[in-house]
Amino acid sequence: MIEPIYSPMMFVQNFITRHFEYAADNFAVKNGHATHLKSALIKLFANAKAPLDADPVYSAQNHDHPTLVERLQNIDDKVSKLK
Repeated sequence: MIEPIYSPMMFVQNFITRHFEYAADNFAVKNGHATHLKSALIKLFANAKAPLDADPVYSAQNHDHPTLVERLQNIDDKVSKLK
């Protein structure tokens, strides 16, 4: 009975959570911590054995946090825009 609204609600919840993750990463980059952040993320993802990469659509629907590859790409994009 709840299934028809569950998937869209989870997508919205994941979108919001992922938005905040990216905002936190962008704040760290803006304050000059991109290299340290990337190093820490790699260690965290390795220890957690979290998925390193996934299809972007699948990831957006099923993961409440961006994958390591998505986060590293976002950090690199923000660093290049600051230069």
